[in-house]
Amino acid sequence: MTRVRVTRSIGVAVPVDEVWDLVSRFDQLPRWMPGIDAFAATPDGRVRTVLSGEATFLERLTGIDPVEHRVTYSLIHSPLDLSTHEGTIAVHSAGPNATVVDWVLDVTVDSRDPEEVRTGLRAAVDAGLEGLRAYFSAPVWARYPSLALDEDSAPGVAGWLDRRLLVPRCASCSRLHLPARPVCPYCWSDEVQHEPVSGRGVVALSITLRQGPAYPGVGYPYPVVTVELEEQAGLRFSSGLADPSRTSPIGAPVELDWVVRDAAPFPVFRPIGASA
Repeated sequence: MTRVRVTRSIGVAVPVDEVWDLVSRFDQLPRWMPGIDAFAATPDGRVRTVLSGEATFLERLTGIDPVEHRVTYSLIHSPLDLSTHEGTIAVHSAGPNATVVDWVLDVTVDSRDPEEVRTGLRAAVDAGLEGLRAYFSAPVWARYPSLALDEDSAPGVAGWLDRRLLVPRCASCSRLHLPARPVCPYCWSDEVQHEPVSGRGVVALSITLRQGPAYPGVGYPYPVVTVELEEQAGLRFSSGLADPSRTSPIGAPVELDWVVRDAAPFPVFRPIGASA
């Protein structure tokens, strides 16, 4: 028997919390790993079955470290001639919008040529890492699959990827408006461009959702506020709160914050003065 280790890395041009949110979910492998023909996971997401071509792999999650941003797993069954197969995927921040992903495989080869096994595993890991980078380079509608985006709303949501709140402004009358529309609702000009706003304002409406289809990462009860933004009277934007265990009274001053849901940043609000 021969021990073989494969270590590969790649850079991804998004913040580490977005990459970690995707990689840490063991049952979400098909979203970024190419070459998967069929996939199933147990209800708790800790055991997954992967069919690739004629080969079936059964893998078990063995550990998640949210502090070190590390996932470990082991192979329960595969057609490969391996006694052991341990994998580790770790993500590290390399800057505000840069992440390094390390993928390490440690296997014990029984009778096959170790170099042949190493070459095959390296190719599989490289394909997975490239798939991960491609996922985060996808267009905005692919990054937010649960939102019904159109050509008017997509530019504003694209700003979320840079953690900016963008609002349409009319070049003719200079007024901002929401929701996004192809023409200005005040003067009917079609000279509309998105521009960033501060995200500060006061709560104009506060409700608590208790039912309905939940967005990934959102549970009930869930507080939602409509905030009148400071840039213009009557300009309002609705979203949740950074701390969903709290509610916010009408008239309370709030500011923009960001949370990661389903591997993408979402705008939320928090009371001014509250810790981020």
